[in-house]
Amino acid sequence: MNSCNKCKEVKYCNAACKKKHRSKHKKAREEHIRRAAELHDKQLFKDHPPNEECPICFLPLPIDESESCFASCCGKVICDGCMYAMEDSEEGGDLCAFCRVPGVESDDEQVKRVKKLMDKGNGNAFQHLACYYAQGTCGMSQDWEKARELWLQAGELGCAGAYHNLGVYYDDGHGVDVDKKSTIYYYEIAAMKGDVKSRINLGSVEWKAGNYDRAVLRRSKGRIQGWSSDKR
Repeated sequence: MNSCNKCKEVKYCNAACKKKHRSKHKKAREEHIRRAAELHDKQLFKDHPPNEECPICFLPLPIDESESCFASCCGKVICDGCMYAMEDSEEGGDLCAFCRVPGVESDDEQVKRVKKLMDKGNGNAFQHLACYYAQGTCGMSQDWEKARELWLQAGELGCAGAYHNLGVYYDDGHGVDVDKKSTIYYYEIAAMKGDVKSRINLGSVEWKAGNYDRAVLRRSKGRIQGWSSDKR
């Protein structure tokens, strides 16, 4: 049997049958591609709900990840405001603002805590261990391939930032050849999961390609969510 050279899905009895029905299938295939692109854009450009809430003050966590803290003791992401409030309290010191467990005293202890959370399926824990490997910190030797594997696992567990990091990984060619197709693929997954930085980066990609309307829409969506910087 002969297959469609484009989609590989439609089967024809023979070459003559393929030639006879090619134009009809071509029209249907193009409509399918157009509809798929519309659905993809609808998902990509939709408004997303506010960020996950801080487990202490119940306000949406800041868009900028540097304004919140991942607690390796309990696995919670806590806003800096609550962390500072804890430091100024009578308990103060180095206690976690949520579970009151003291902070780690060594890299080994930090990694051990993170791995314990990974055993419980905590996506942020996978994300943090991946970053340790990517940056060569917390006693980890720099290993981009290991970081990539962990980012994929973190993404599967719902961590949008992990997909953003994968986009940067392929965009900058860390340990691999630069792959713009994979870059856009992972930025889009992250954006659809609510990652604002990926929306901004996709806007830059569209702008460089001359797709100015789509660029403005992508970047404005990111700024509406609260991210006004082009930094990655």
